[in-house]
Formats: sequence, structure tokens, C-alpha cells
Amino acid sequence: MAANRKLPFGYEMRSGAIVICAAEADTVRWIYRQYIAGDSYERLTRELQAKPIPYLSGKPWNKNMVARILADKRYMGTEKFPQVIAPELYREARGTVPSRAPVRKKSENAEAIQTLAVCGVCGAIVCRDPNQHGKERWYCPCCKGISTKATDRRLGQGTANLLKLLLRSPGRVVQEPELDRAEAGSVIEQETAFRELLNTPGFDEKLARQMVFDLAAARFAVLSGQHYETMRIRYLLEQSTADTEIPVLLRQIASAVLIHPDGSVSLKLKNGQVIHEE
Repeated sequence: MAANRKLPFGYEMRSGAIVICAAEADTVRWIYRQYIAGDSYERLTRELQAKPIPYLSGKPWNKNMVARILADKRYMGTEKFPQVIAPELYREARGTVPSRAPVRKKSENAEAIQTLAVCGVCGAIVCRDPNQHGKERWYCPCCKGISTKATDRRLGQGTANLLKLLLRSPGRVVQEPELDRAEAGSVIEQETAFRELLNTPGFDEKLARQMVFDLAAARFAVLSGQHYETMRIRYLLEQSTADTEIPVLLRQIASAVLIHPDGSVSLKLKNGQVIHEE
């Protein structure tokens, strides 16, 4: 792909004639279908950035590029430009088809889940179709591994149940600290020296007090990020109540909402631990 586009995305020049670029044309059709299904410019841009086909070589996709494609009438076919999409598809994307079904709006909970939603099978970002046969549906565009059971209501209920479980039992949040061997060995040596001092008749209390401070500092220094997150998450859960809003708590403690083929969910906490539905 050249650094500057002289032709619309989806076309290329061959032997002096404008012809369809197959890979790019497929992307154009995908953009129209996803936009009609309810994806925003922002959502489309994010997904396009993960695809291997750029709009311009060396530059990431942005919302202006998406908007330009959705507004270009030449994709319907002209004297110079072969048809890439049907006129009906273009008109529907432009919002001129009266029969277009209304887009189902996302709840605040669904919005929070979508921000973190990934496929429990392949780890790809999960998409939400707001009007699939009259109801919304969440699906994986990569492995297609999520069933029609994944709806706003199902995912919202599953996520709420997991958060309630953690609120009732913050002790479920666990993570073994991953200590550097050298640093861990140093802590053990300091602990041994402290015990030996305490077992010495008439030991120096001032020295013992300093060793306590030094030992506490050494232990703190070797705490891993995961261990810190574990303590932070437990604290947040202990301070929260059943009335705490789901989106707020979810963003505070979770790094991902894993959606599985049967529509069930798991939470990946910010300490790396995964909590499954029971």
C-alpha cells in the first residue's frame, strides 16, 4: 500500500484501469455490515487496527478513515469504479432505509462489560451485535466460539453473580507472591539473624528494634505487583457493599471479562487470578 491514497480504499490501478482490490474490498464490506449492525466508528477503528490490512501503509486506522469509507458513493459502482457494495447496503448504512430495525441501546452494565470483554477460547476482543434477529448478541469475530446465549442479560447476570461472590468472600482473592530468589534469600537471612538475636541472653533491644524495621522494609521491597494488586482488590471488596454499582467495581478490580462458548463468564482480576462462575 502506498503512503498516499490516490484511489478510494478497495480499489487499485492495473494496466491503466481502476479495478477492485479483493482484500481491501472485503474490508469495505465488513465495515458496512458492522456499522449497520450497530458498531460505532470508535469500535470499528479499534477492530480494524487489529487487522492486517492498513488504510495507509505505516499509519493506524482512525475514525476519519472509517467515516470516509462509509460516505463514499463510488462503492456502489460508477463508470470508472467497479461496484464493491450493493446500493441497498450503502443506503442502509447512511440511514435512508425506513425499515431498518432500531438499535438496541446498551445498559451501563453492558457498556462496562464490553470495555473488558474478551473471548474465553482465543482471547480476541468480543463484539456486540445490537440487532441480531430482534435481540442483541455478543460474539467472537476470530474463532466464532460464542453461542447465541451470550446476551446483555446473561452476561450482566453472570458478572453480577461473580462480583457478589467476591463481595461475600474477599478471601477468594489470592495470589502467591513471586519473589526474586536473591531478594527472597536476603529476607530469609535477615529473619534468621533476628531470631538468633532474640535467642541470645541479654540481647541488645535497640539493635533488635532496628532489625525489625530493616526486616519489614526488606519484606515490603520484595512484594510483587500481583501481590500488591491482591491486597488492593481485597481492600476494595471489603470496603464495598452490595449496593456498589457494578460498572464501578468491575473497572476497579478486573482486567478482563472472559466470555465462554455457553454464554457463561469469568472474571480475570488485576492480580492475574481468574474467578469462574459456580
